Order: sequence, then C-alpha cells, then structure tokens
Amino acid sequence: SEEALGALEAIAEDVPAGRLAKVAWFHRLRARLVQGANHLPPEERRSEAKRAYESTLLADPESVEGRRALAQLDLAEERTIEGTLGLEALLEAEPRDLLTRLRLVAALRGKGWLHAAEQTLAAAPQEQQGLLPIVMTQLALLESRGEDGGAEGERLRQATRLRPFEVHVVRCFMHLLA
Repeated sequence: SEEALGALEAIAEDVPAGRLAKVAWFHRLRARLVQGANHLPPEERRSEAKRAYESTLLADPESVEGRRALAQLDLAEERTIEGTLGLEALLEAEPRDLLTRLRLVAALRGKGWLHAAEQTLAAAPQEQQGLLPIVMTQLALLESRGEDGGAEGERLRQATRLRPFEVHVVRCFMHLLA
C-alpha cells in the first residue's frame, strides 16, 4: 500500500498543476490507498482520507462514494449525529442504495439505537426485503435485542440456511460494514 500510494503521488507530480483537482476518481483512489496505508499513523490516515474524499466532492458533488465515505469517517471519529445524518441524506436521495442502508443500520445498531435501525431496514424497497443481506441484518437486530423472534425469527433463520455459501459471503460483507 505504501508503494501504491507513492506511485500515485508520483503520477500527481507529473500532471500539470490543477488538472487532477477536477478528476474525482483520482481522489477516491487516493483516499482508498491512504486508508489502507498501514505505514501511516491512524490519525494521519483518517485526516488524509477525509481530505481526499472532500476533494472528490469538489470534483464531483454528487459522488455517492465520497459522501458515504465522509459519513463513515464521521462515524469512525465518534461524530455519530453527523455520520448518521450523512447516510440518511444519501438514502433520502437514493432509497434503493442497499450498501448505504446497511451501513446506516450497522451504525445505528452499534450505538444501540435498535428501533431506528429496524425502521431504517423496514423502509427498504419491497424488492429488497427478501435479499440475504436484509434477512441477515434482521436476524442480527433480533439477536441484539436478545430475542429469538419466534416464528418470524425461525422463518429468517430458515431463509439463511438455504444458501450456506451466500450466508458466509454476506457475514463477511456485514463484518466489513460494522
């Protein structure tokens, strides 16, 4: 990651001044590389990533990835209200954005705001309600409440037993969201 970040910085030095300021993908790539740059102290990684995502939004104010990442950084820095409001604004603009919905639910669940998490999940479009990530998240919310969910919980557990490999993939994905 250190080498990739160095290579990206070298490219930036070779490009005429100001040209990359308008290229959102460059800033997104830089942010991702900085976030994975284990040679940097965590605080520096966060601040550099935040600066890169802010540059992404300057180049492309509608960048969902940039807006989502800034909200996630707010959450990571314990600015819960700012982070959840950022994710909620993204969902309001695009209700079918499953990744943002799941990240918001994970953040709410992590804070113990289970009712808000359940409402956010229930507001998913009807065509998403049976998707495995939604079902797994519903089960996780039941477990957070210390409940088995009765017949509904059993139905959800049964739905997850049908596709073991998918369950594994979704659990890994949900772990990344948390």
